[in-house]
Amino acid sequence: MPSSAGDFQFAFTYLLAFSAIPAFLVGLVNAKFRHRTALFVWIVPVAVLGYKFVTFPTSLFQSHFQTAFHHYFGGNFLIPEYHSYRELFESFVSNPDMQRGIDQEQITAPAYAGIAYSFAAWIGMRMGLRLHGLGSLVARQPPIDQISQREAKGERPSTS
Repeated sequence: MPSSAGDFQFAFTYLLAFSAIPAFLVGLVNAKFRHRTALFVWIVPVAVLGYKFVTFPTSLFQSHFQTAFHHYFGGNFLIPEYHSYRELFESFVSNPDMQRGIDQEQITAPAYAGIAYSFAAWIGMRMGLRLHGLGSLVARQPPIDQISQREAKGERPSTS
């Protein structure tokens, strides 16, 4: 097996940043809509994480909390770089960090993202945050029925 650190190791190590920062930014952008449901986006992913944490299988001689906490929140992944699909699939079988990383990606990362999104929405609603200028990023188009009425009259579309 190769000894260099791989792409999976990098991605799994910085999973908190890769999931929470974009969700936080999107939560700030969406705060302008002021939907109260945005404050509760975190509930389902955290409930799933809590269920998986409580039902995590451990042996009689292992501390359940410590083992489950390391599995779902721990870092320090040791995942080598792979150069073929054969090496990739061998690393899935022989390396427990691969399964731990995948569990964190599928279970813990949505919880991080939900918490960050809801926190950003709460901040935006609490402070009355309005991000002007972001509307210019999205081209404002008239509704489809207005476009078809203009075309039927033979009008040219406006450029404003």
